[in-house]
Formats: sequence, C-alpha cells, structure tokens
Amino acid sequence: MSIDIAVEVSNHTGPSDANGNHDSKSQAKSENKVAQASAKKNVQKTSNDGSGGVAKAVVDGVGLGMTQENAVAALQSKGYKLGKCAKPKTSLQKPCFNAKFGTTIKGARKKGYEKLSVRILNDKVYWLSKRVTFIPGRNLPDGQTVSTLKQDYYDKYRALFDAEYFHQYGKQPIYHFDDTSPPPYSRKISSPHAVLSLNEGRGTLIVGIDMEWKGLVGATW
Repeated sequence: MSIDIAVEVSNHTGPSDANGNHDSKSQAKSENKVAQASAKKNVQKTSNDGSGGVAKAVVDGVGLGMTQENAVAALQSKGYKLGKCAKPKTSLQKPCFNAKFGTTIKGARKKGYEKLSVRILNDKVYWLSKRVTFIPGRNLPDGQTVSTLKQDYYDKYRALFDAEYFHQYGKQPIYHFDDTSPPPYSRKISSPHAVLSLNEGRGTLIVGIDMEWKGLVGATW
C-alpha cells in the first residue's frame, strides 16, 4: 500500500554519558506509547454486519479476490484504456510480471484524469490503486466546488468501506479502513485494508483510493 501510518519517534541529541543515553531512550519509548495511544483513540469501531467491509468493496467493477480475466473485463466495460499488460500472454512476462508482486495492470480514462492500477498474484486481485484529479475549468462537474466534491467522495467511500475499524490520520486527512486490525498500521498488515486520501490544494482535488489484501495471496511483505 502506498500510504501508511508511521508512528514517529523524535531523535533527541543529549549527553554522551550512560545516564544521558538512558534518559533519551526512556523519553523516546514514552513518546512512542503516547503516539500509539493517540492512534487508538482516533479509531472508530463500526458495527459491521458482514454486508460491507473492504473484502467486499468494489471500485469501478473490481474487487479484491477477482480473477485477472474478470478484472480486465470489468475495467474495459467501465471505459478504461488498459496497457499491454492486460493481455494474457504479455501479463506473465517482464516488465508486466514480477515474481514477488505478480502482474501489474494499468489503465486510464476520461482524458487521463482517472488512473487505476491493479496487481494480481495467483490469479487473484490483491491490490488496487486509483487516482482521480479534478481541476476547475477542466473536469470539475457542473454545480460542484472542490469542497463539495471532496465531501461527496468522503461520503461515498465511507459508506463503501463499512469496515470494522475506521481511522483518521494527519492534518490533511488520510482515512484508513480495516476489516479486522486496529491501528497503528504498517506495511505488513495482511487483513483487507483500504486507504482514502483527499488532497486539496491550489484549487485542485486529488482523490486517492488504495485497497489491499495481502493475506489473500499469502504475502508477508
């Protein structure tokens, strides 16, 4: 996943004697505990009745666990122009294929303002990443402002990812949704996980969606 929560620990420069080093390490451990406690406080546990969750979410016709053939067909039906890696024979060759991460298929639509990538291992989609860029005067929908569109996307994906754990992080909010694991999160999380980012700046809005389920394909990285 391209966006992760990292618990930061400040590096303190102190005396070089043993007591100074000990104090510095103690303070770092204390700050680490505070940061983790803060992460857990900001989490909202929802009442997932099994009808939603990241494992069952579908973005542009693609869901985690889908076969390569079905994923390609779904994206093409949604108007995505896919690269050569979508072709069955080519998808298993370099540079489309990597022994560790599997096949990566990329696509775009609506004059390139929407870009989407999926990764497939053992014929299962385990990773999806989508970026949509909105620029006033170019592709901002009629009657919408950047602020109202930002709220619409938040509401849309908040409802889509009816996950067990919902976590907001940072001043420019990044929202994490996870089916089973509470925060703080790392790159090695294996349960169905999604991240929503809504970056507003200089009159533009970039919406980012990432879904991943490493446990689906037995990955440990």
